[in-house]
Amino acid sequence: MQFSVSKTFALLLAGAVCLFVTVANGAVVRDTTANLVPPDDDPGWSNVGIVRRSTGIYLGDRWMMTAAHVGAGEVAFPDERVFAHDPESIIRLANPTVPGRRLSEETDIILFQLTEDPELPGLQISRKSPPIGSEVIFIGHGRNRDEEPTYWDVTRTWRWSESTPPGDYSGFSTVSGNSLRWGTNLIEDDEHFRNEFDDNITTVIDTNGDVIVLITEFDHDDGNSNELVKVDDDFITEFESQAVLNDSGGPLFYKNGNNWQLAGMAVGVDGFRNQPNVVTTAIFGNLTYFADLATYRDQIEGRVLYGDFDSDGDLTVADIDLLTLATFSDHYDPSYDLDRNGEIDAADRLIWVEDVKGTFFGDANFDVEFNSSDLIDVFQAAEYEDDLEVNSTWATGDWNGDLEFTTTDFVVALQSGSYEAGPRVYETPAASAVPEPSSVILLLFATLSLAMWRRSITSCSLSLTSTFCARSKKGWHLR
Repeated sequence: MQFSVSKTFALLLAGAVCLFVTVANGAVVRDTTANLVPPDDDPGWSNVGIVRRSTGIYLGDRWMMTAAHVGAGEVAFPDERVFAHDPESIIRLANPTVPGRRLSEETDIILFQLTEDPELPGLQISRKSPPIGSEVIFIGHGRNRDEEPTYWDVTRTWRWSESTPPGDYSGFSTVSGNSLRWGTNLIEDDEHFRNEFDDNITTVIDTNGDVIVLITEFDHDDGNSNELVKVDDDFITEFESQAVLNDSGGPLFYKNGNNWQLAGMAVGVDGFRNQPNVVTTAIFGNLTYFADLATYRDQIEGRVLYGDFDSDGDLTVADIDLLTLATFSDHYDPSYDLDRNGEIDAADRLIWVEDVKGTFFGDANFDVEFNSSDLIDVFQAAEYEDDLEVNSTWATGDWNGDLEFTTTDFVVALQSGSYEAGPRVYETPAASAVPEPSSVILLLFATLSLAMWRRSITSCSLSLTSTFCARSKKGWHLR
């Protein structure tokens, strides 16, 4: 893949076209103009809304997120419900301090609240950037693409003219009309395009303020795109996609283990020198830039904290207890359905404990470790196999979610092998066999159990399109 050093980067702005700045509407999918309904493994389709003809993401607790260059406004969701926004709630996120680099104070991300609760599940933001080669799903309310590809011949001075197949370059032009559509791609290594010689996979672009971004590339087997990042010996995903006009603000989802997480938000595209308008033409080899939400996670969670069911701004025992009670309720509340499968059950509790809170079953005092202090606390509560029905909580030993404290709770806690192992580590996940409870732990359990039993006697936010933009520090807005 050949790139010109004088390529320019285009920012996908909402509703305005300026010199070096233009509007982007949607996402283009290589092999289909469909994908207008959620994928079978749905990462969060219902949370994607239309904001000022562009795209936004519902995070939870009435909070929306989109690109600052899109702006806040009323939101229309896929189920055709429309919600007004609170103009006084708009918050623009700030850039972090990066050693050796001066970034703009504000970044191209805003949050704003709806005036009513849309009663949708929340979205979990990734703690870390997805690894290179991770397959991701992108959703955007962008421009529709032409049914047939377009081919171009390009001179040595980068003059483009439409031609017949195969041409020097190929891709898709967009046509009138926007649709909410999903597509797939792979996370690229920024070193393939930016040569920053650092140890991360993000780079910085200037859209409406500097943004720390992840990169995806619109790949094809015609030789115009980068083939260095592959999964299962293939550098093309099934529904290879590229952002176009009005895709700005669209979500990028990454499946971490069994759980979908919100990893990015579309902010811009990049293409070849002098190519047809990069925000309305998706050419194989074009790039899409997504704000790396792991970078901005703390700021976002300062306003809307995933899993904070009592809205007190923290993840506490009260939240896991509310989730446990929700598993018994006849009323379906989507905010508790963390795996988005239409049911509130033990799987949701597993996600909350291990992925959201980041601790272990057995951590009664929520110090994010399972150790002897937790066992002392639960036995002091004196609810172990007592005569009172459904009277136990997480803090008093109900770890399996049946509202009782019994030996079953110890089985659940000991299966992870986390006893006295310290806090959960996310950097080096590894599969391991489920350990048998050690004799030391069983002896400790028996001793404490006997002691407490004796005590209890007396105290009972594209249409997916392919485009390529030239690279510089400015970008095309996708609004």
